[in-house]
Amino acid sequence: MLHHFAREKHLHRFQAEHPPYLDHCLHSTVSALQKNYGLYFSRKRVNVPNRAGSETSVMLYWLEGVSLNKARALCGLTAEEAA
Repeated sequence: MLHHFAREKHLHRFQAEHPPYLDHCLHSTVSALQKNYGLYFSRKRVNVPNRAGSETSVMLYWLEGVSLNKARALCGLTAEEAA
């Protein structure tokens, strides 16, 4: 998951459940990455369609600034590789 976020990608819980991630508790993963690596995840509540034909509110997570640079360093990525 850290590689995904180090590549300037945004992710919410339903996206994280699909391959290649298969993460069923994204909020817990984000919390662990913050705690273990000292990262700060930006967040925004977004509405996504659900199977009932309405929308569900979920949290969208991403890294930016110092935390993005730190994640890239932890993953051994340069800015060009991350793009």
